[in-house]
Amino acid sequence: MVLELTVEHLQRMYKTPVQFEIKELPASAASRTLLEDYRAALATVGCQVDGELTALEVARSTYRWLARLPSYSLQSGRVSKDTALFRARLERSRDHIDLLFKAVPQLHKDSKSKQAFRAWLSNVLIDLGATYKRLQDEVGGVLSTSFDIAGTLPRVRQQLQKECSSATTDVAEVNLRSFVLRCADPTLSDDRWLDSIASLIVHKPLDSWTDATLTQFEGAVIELCAQYKRWVRLLSHRAHHPAIGERYVSLTMTLPSGHESAVFVAADPVAKKMAAEMLESLDRTSGGNRDRMLAVLGQALVTLQAAETPIREKLENDNQKAS
Repeated sequence: MVLELTVEHLQRMYKTPVQFEIKELPASAASRTLLEDYRAALATVGCQVDGELTALEVARSTYRWLARLPSYSLQSGRVSKDTALFRARLERSRDHIDLLFKAVPQLHKDSKSKQAFRAWLSNVLIDLGATYKRLQDEVGGVLSTSFDIAGTLPRVRQQLQKECSSATTDVAEVNLRSFVLRCADPTLSDDRWLDSIASLIVHKPLDSWTDATLTQFEGAVIELCAQYKRWVRLLSHRAHHPAIGERYVSLTMTLPSGHESAVFVAADPVAKKMAAEMLESLDRTSGGNRDRMLAVLGQALVTLQAAETPIREKLENDNQKAS
């Protein structure tokens, strides 16, 4: 049998014996194999079991790894069912022998997984360890979509930095100014920059978010992005800030009703490619007649905007009635 007792344990047992229970753990080949499975699974997430391979060291290593995870990883519901059950079992456990040799193997059995215990546990640990990284990727995706910048987080940051670096002194509104200054800051790593932006928008560090905070962030980014685009539209008309509006297209059209309609949209690479293909098609069908091509494009824009105006007016009326 393996008796895992320290001097501190013995002293506590002497003072309060009713609070302790001694369990016998047979030193069998099956027990050793199970501990080896734990060590191999922990190694897949970069967690090494220090010292002799015992149940106590395996449990200590597991809890040390768990303590290093962001608080978001410890409460997020965006994990698999097995991962959520494993995490809950770790949080409730007060007996490492019962945890390692009964509770976790029982979770594997109840999952009805076709994987061996070691592979199943590795996948659970990887899923739990990657929870925060998935949150970072999702937040980066929200920024990419909201600001119409296709690509990875470094690409989004690079574009925003280019647009903001020359105009940081022209912003008076506090939140927008803070956003512009952080976008223009080249000193932070991408992870720290993302955390800085996330904290600014929802006033909460990224690692302490909940699943509800992500929804709150998505709504707040839409509002900030609209404010940012209005600011870009204003500065793009100034000769001393030409770079800030270079990826946007601004048009003002007069509809048949006499109303003017303004369009201010981001022209990403996909839009530019589609525009080039459309121009090639117009060039062929119009026989290279430039006036005809402009007439077709103008009529298409007017028709598109005229069709959108009643929908927008209906939404505004509905919102006013709701208010």
